[in-house]
Amino acid sequence: MEPLQLGPAPAPITLKDTVPLSVDLHPSADLLAAGLITGQVNCYSYTDTTSKRLFASKHHKDSVRCVKFSNDGAHLYSCSTDKSIQVMDTETKQVFLKKAKAHDDGINTLLPLNETLVASGDENGVVRVWDLRAKNIVQEWHEHEDLVTDLHFVPHKKTIVSTGADGYLSVYDLRKKDVVARSDQMEVEMLCVAPVRNGKRLVVGNSDGSLSIWSWGWWGDFKDRFPGHPASVDTVVAISDDMVVTGCADGLVRVLSIHPNKLLGVLGAHDEFPIESLAQSHDKRFLVSCSHDHTIRFWNASILHDSGSDDDEPEGQEEEADLPGGDGSGSDGWESASDDEDADADSNADGSDNDEEDADSDAEAEIDPSRAAALDDDPFAETADDDLALGEAPVPDSADAPASGNESDSSSSDEEPDDQKKRKKKKGILKRSFEVKKPKKDTFYSGL
Repeated sequence: MEPLQLGPAPAPITLKDTVPLSVDLHPSADLLAAGLITGQVNCYSYTDTTSKRLFASKHHKDSVRCVKFSNDGAHLYSCSTDKSIQVMDTETKQVFLKKAKAHDDGINTLLPLNETLVASGDENGVVRVWDLRAKNIVQEWHEHEDLVTDLHFVPHKKTIVSTGADGYLSVYDLRKKDVVARSDQMEVEMLCVAPVRNGKRLVVGNSDGSLSIWSWGWWGDFKDRFPGHPASVDTVVAISDDMVVTGCADGLVRVLSIHPNKLLGVLGAHDEFPIESLAQSHDKRFLVSCSHDHTIRFWNASILHDSGSDDDEPEGQEEEADLPGGDGSGSDGWESASDDEDADADSNADGSDNDEEDADSDAEAEIDPSRAAALDDDPFAETADDDLALGEAPVPDSADAPASGNESDSSSSDEEPDDQKKRKKKKGILKRSFEVKKPKKDTFYSGL
């Protein structure tokens, strides 16, 4: 396979004396937000070839673990190991809402659910849902025994999926106090999650370098496994209905196909430093990654969509009502932040944090795609059979199919046509290639 030929992209943003831990891109504008280990939140604008810092705001006392734009882009959420959640207006660049002690432990991840609800997960395994209007907790679950690593929300199902460093995947309904389902213990840290196949599959990145593929509604165990990363898969983002990009602790940004499971190529590298976060631009033009090498890098992803992959389809229409909410009677410690508290925001910064680093180093990180002949083989190692990849099954050609005249039952009056037999044979092979041993009944949960 030809190495991925990337188009133009802005130069890397280099952050001196700090490390970016999270990035997110605005849902409709060319804006990037980054949460830093120093407790700072930076915002940048970008074009096809340049980027510029718009402001830097230090509202957290400790490292910012996660930043997320709201669905309409009007607000920017951030959470920190200082146990706080803060909400910034992207127009005024001011924090207008904050909760100093949103959790008893440091907060690792958060996810806006709609205009008024936001979910958060902490270092002790607690997941909470906040109503920003009532300024209180409307749901809380304690299913994880360790760090909550990632959250995924399905609006039309009112369902949250969480992954944890304890090796569990948990499923919650916003309208129910009890957990809907929890997986078996996977004996690996589950670090990130992304939906594919119109939401019918979830791809989970694990600490052993594998991707586990889960079928919606079957929560006892994963349906398929895609090994091959040489280190932990710390972040994953779906860029189409059957394609994901992973950020690995070895510093490579890889592009992979899901069902069939194939390594398609490498977008670039962060000089062997672990990658903390990935995000895709609103127009799917760029992918952005941040790493311990003190940089935020842009990757031109146009080639991935020009290759013919279909765009993600909506998972369903979001229903209104039936969501938990508060009556506003208890603010639960939330404060409306005044403009005076944000005087330290560098809202008029006109400088850029970019260093003119040579983009040629990205080309050195590109590798030829690899194939795997069996589920347990390394899919990133070269094999002699270029026509067989993990998750695929060989389909008999018409020349290889048995002739109907040689079959012992060829004289039967009710014999099926040859083309119908081939379709059945192909379906059976594909079904067996994805088949996984079912978990025990007492550990199987089917809540949805």
